[in-house]
This record gives sequence, structure tokens and C-alpha cells, in this order.
Amino acid sequence: MTAKPNFGVGPMAYLQCIRLNAVRARLKSAPEVTVAAAAREFGFHHLGNFAANFRRLFGEPPSAIPRSI
Repeated sequence: MTAKPNFGVGPMAYLQCIRLNAVRARLKSAPEVTVAAAAREFGFHHLGNFAANFRRLFGEPPSAIPRSI
């Protein structure tokens, strides 16, 4: 049996963190995409929970992400 890396969080929390980072990258790279569309694109269907989790991870709401033009 091989040793597995420990990230300090459970597998679902780790995957959610990856998805939240993907939404953040999408918002920064595509100013025409709405927050709701980007969230849905990465599997977040309850936008209230998505926004709360986003703020918890990044310290700001998804609407505050600066958009490149």
C-alpha cells in the first residue's frame, strides 16, 4: 500500500476548492461571462451556497473579482 498525500481537508472539500478556483479563473479571463453562468459551468447550482463558499475561500464575493477587458 502506498502513502497518499494529505491536504488537510476531506475529498469533497478539496474538489470544491478546485471548482471554486476554476470559477474565479473563468471570471477573471472572460468578462462577458456572468457570475451565475460561471458558477453553473463548474457545477454550482445553488448560487447562495456558492457565493458563501466563494467568500469564505477568497475573502470577497464573486462579483468583486476584477474582470480583464
